[in-house]
Amino acid sequence: MKRVLLYAHDAVGLGHIRRVCRIADGLARLHGDVTTLVLSGSSVADALPFPEGSDVVKLPSLRKYHNGAYGARHLHVDDKSIVRMRTAMIGAAFRTFEPDLVIVDKVAAGVHGELVPALRTLRRLNPNAQIVLSLRDILDDPASVRRGWAKDGTLDTIRELYDRVFVWGMPEICDVVTEYSMPADIAAKVEYCGYLASEDRDGDTSPKKSPTRKRLVVTTVGGGEDGGRILSTFVKSLAHTRESFASVVVMGPDLPEQTRSEIRRLVQHSTRPVFAVDFTRHLDRLFDACDLVVSMGGYNTMTEVVSRGRRAIVVPRVHPRTEQLIRARRLEEAGHVRMLHPNDLTPQSLADALDTELRAEPRTPVQPLVFSGLERAVQVLLGGSRDVFAPTVEPRRAIA
Repeated sequence: MKRVLLYAHDAVGLGHIRRVCRIADGLARLHGDVTTLVLSGSSVADALPFPEGSDVVKLPSLRKYHNGAYGARHLHVDDKSIVRMRTAMIGAAFRTFEPDLVIVDKVAAGVHGELVPALRTLRRLNPNAQIVLSLRDILDDPASVRRGWAKDGTLDTIRELYDRVFVWGMPEICDVVTEYSMPADIAAKVEYCGYLASEDRDGDTSPKKSPTRKRLVVTTVGGGEDGGRILSTFVKSLAHTRESFASVVVMGPDLPEQTRSEIRRLVQHSTRPVFAVDFTRHLDRLFDACDLVVSMGGYNTMTEVVSRGRRAIVVPRVHPRTEQLIRARRLEEAGHVRMLHPNDLTPQSLADALDTELRAEPRTPVQPLVFSGLERAVQVLLGGSRDVFAPTVEPRRAIA
């Protein structure tokens, strides 16, 4: 039985922990002989459907400030104390679990370098262990990424500690090597795996029809911390739509309580069939059942929606980073979604977009996407020049 450790810092939203959940599921489904430990600060990490043989170490949750620094989300401790606490917990997990494979989501050094001590010790005591950086396709605008990497030493960390960099995307949509100016030695570690869908999407993925079935529109804003305006605008837009459909609004666990109450009030007074839920661990089932999705432009939501061939109206986040805006524009150009800029978001404009999309013929993308990310990753890990599951140093040595 091989041991896999997955890390997601999770300060904002659900994207990182959902992506980690998919990776864990893919390794279990496609390789089988693995047990997985997840380290995450997400408040819903232990509510997600991780596969059998997985468990979660819940790190103290973080909040990201506008200046890019991190602090405690719930605990009344200072910023340095929360990082020390998380660093100690991460070190203990590495020491006792002794992973054969480590996959780190997005932040190579962890929050404020909290991963580096454990990764260095693992590299020293178990040189056969593989360490992989997991990157979504688009991080931010290229200039901001290059500045951020230079400031926090990301490239040096990759150079010192990482064997591979998995990019969950296609260079036709975002060529991270070129756009982020990766030097040759870092570029040599990059593997474009394709997009990371929750499962294979071959064949007919249209929602199941029945004579009495209403069309369904799902609105989701990820964690919800900054999604209140989209949710309220959607519910208000229902009074302006001409098409007939039912709606489910998924508010997210991080939506501020005052905003949550306002959304529920709007839903209660709506004359259209609309239902609000706080959170669902099976958002994929709603995507399976729906005809149209209204969402922000996060990686996971876009991947799940596009892989199912669902129509989508995307209202991307544009501050403090433009990652979602870039993704929405490129997917719109590739023929997969319709983008509505938040500056143009009103109840009437959203109602018009809803009516148009529900009447439209199926899309014919000009750039098809590849959704075999998990399969490609497992192929690389098992078939590369260094087998990720090569025998570990025996006997296992405790990591001090």
